[in-house]
Amino acid sequence: MEDILSLRGDVPVYRQVKTVEGPGKRHSIADVCRPDTSKKEADRTAESSYLGKLFMGKPLPEGTRFTLIVNETPFADLYPFACERGGKREPVSSATHAKVVGKLAGLSLRDGRDVGWCVDRLDVLITARTTEHVASEAHRRLVPLIKDYLGQEPLVTEVDEVLSGLARDPDAAGLRHPIDQVH
Repeated sequence: MEDILSLRGDVPVYRQVKTVEGPGKRHSIADVCRPDTSKKEADRTAESSYLGKLFMGKPLPEGTRFTLIVNETPFADLYPFACERGGKREPVSSATHAKVVGKLAGLSLRDGRDVGWCVDRLDVLITARTTEHVASEAHRRLVPLIKDYLGQEPLVTEVDEVLSGLARDPDAAGLRHPIDQVH
């Protein structure tokens, strides 16, 4: 997770990048409001959640915005916060707003602000991984396998050849879904 601060004039825009790896994993309100389970039980509070960390301990002047940047389409309950880069999101229902505020109850924020004020200024930006990200991850995972097979560090061209071969023939690596193999 990475925190980013950018400024639009004198107004802060706080951003937090949260990526998920693996199929079927998506963010929800419960997920982004869940206290950090790696902390000691006494420290598992709303402050340790993704949104708690995004909202806490920062100056909150008028005009402040918060952006949670994710690499997947979130579950339906979090999706109302989604917006396009540089765009403005639609208003969030009072039930969705109340759900987030309730899960983050007890946060003590600066400048006399409350959680609801922060939630009103929260956007979720969905940014899919680029081709370069996917290729880089494929290389990272393939290099150790090819090294084991060759008994030495592979050349970049050798890794590219394996990757191209897998792309041409997914059956060779068992990459096709079993249902696709019936046809």
